[in-house]
Amino acid sequence: MGTWVINMTEPKGALETLRITDTRGRVAATVQAQQFPPIAFSDIAKMGKSLVLSATRFENGKPIQAIVILTVESDTMSMIQELEGSTVTKRGSGKRQDGGA
Repeated sequence: MGTWVINMTEPKGALETLRITDTRGRVAATVQAQQFPPIAFSDIAKMGKSLVLSATRFENGKPIQAIVILTVESDTMSMIQELEGSTVTKRGSGKRQDGGA
């Protein structure tokens, strides 16, 4: 559990804030790209050392599927994002911003 600011290398220079919380005994997460509203993920699965997040988000008013794969080592989180209909795989990593739990 905690907050990470992810410096995206693809696309270069973008920042995304990842928050992982315990919501009534269940893991929940949000990903927020700079000035945009956060996207809530409640469909979360563990796959080996990674967490796989899935949610529907809206691009230009149309729903698309978003998949995020998270891997943490020490206080560094690596993120891979795949968006339905996109040919770009978004990648980045960042340090934990709080003490977490």
